[in-house]
Amino acid sequence: MNNTFGKTYGRGYIASFLLPFMLVSLVSSCSKDVVDNRSNAAKPTHQAAQAPTIQLNLKAGRIGPLYLGANEDDLKRLQLPYTKTTQEPQGNYYQINLTREASLVGRIDSSSHRIFHYESTHPSIRDSFNLGTGSTLQEVQVAYPTGNLMHCVTEHGATTTYKTPKMLSFIFKHTDVSSSTLGCQPCTQACKISQEDQAQSISVKLSRPSDATYIERPLPKGIELATLAELRMNIATEVPHKNLSNSPVNIRVQPSSTSDVITTLAHNEGGFYESCTKDFAWCKITFGGWAIPGWVQTTHLGGVAH
Repeated sequence: MNNTFGKTYGRGYIASFLLPFMLVSLVSSCSKDVVDNRSNAAKPTHQAAQAPTIQLNLKAGRIGPLYLGANEDDLKRLQLPYTKTTQEPQGNYYQINLTREASLVGRIDSSSHRIFHYESTHPSIRDSFNLGTGSTLQEVQVAYPTGNLMHCVTEHGATTTYKTPKMLSFIFKHTDVSSSTLGCQPCTQACKISQEDQAQSISVKLSRPSDATYIERPLPKGIELATLAELRMNIATEVPHKNLSNSPVNIRVQPSSTSDVITTLAHNEGGFYESCTKDFAWCKITFGGWAIPGWVQTTHLGGVAH
């Protein structure tokens, strides 16, 4: 598979893998009533009637217990059954069971060996607006008004996809279309989609597979965070904390000297603390233009007033 996966969200393979589940979802959703859409608030017309809701937390990159950045060891630790379905040079596809009824297809990056993309057709997976498979385009656009409706083409076919600004995409149509032009383009009338069309699947994907290395993961056992009151009493969060040493300081994914290194802070570089461990040995810091916060040992940094 070439790098068009990054542009098309891996729709080609995943579409063919998930097609049987899509048909079941569509048949089920067609039998439900459409609710009143007169309110400006997003009101999904289709909710998981039987299965309990599995929460999609975009800020943390989580679907239920599963999170972006997880590897095979994490899947075992979380006791999530999984099966490798396809092995490809740029990454492997896995079917991962969140519950007995709900599953998704995840892709593990071949370099970081961590999940950077997952997609599911199961209607019980819902975001903070209670949207998911079965939600209409109108509902999705009301909830995410700054998103873009895209027409994406791969070697396996085409999709009509609404891409939100928050890693989340809603896939509305899969068609077998052959084209020499691969990639995603803004939708035109050729997309042939209406406001009442329902999402067939949802997708969460990092823009760069390698970023899966840096996604924050659950704290190691035995490590607790300081309360907000304790943080305010012991740390000056309103001023930047900078590297006062002459050597680079590692910024890590977790508060542990064995955790993955995101990047380093040079002398006099730093940022603002967000939270700290109970003993204040480690603090999470936002720094520079980096979008992902990381953990630093506080012995290397000092608060610097403006």
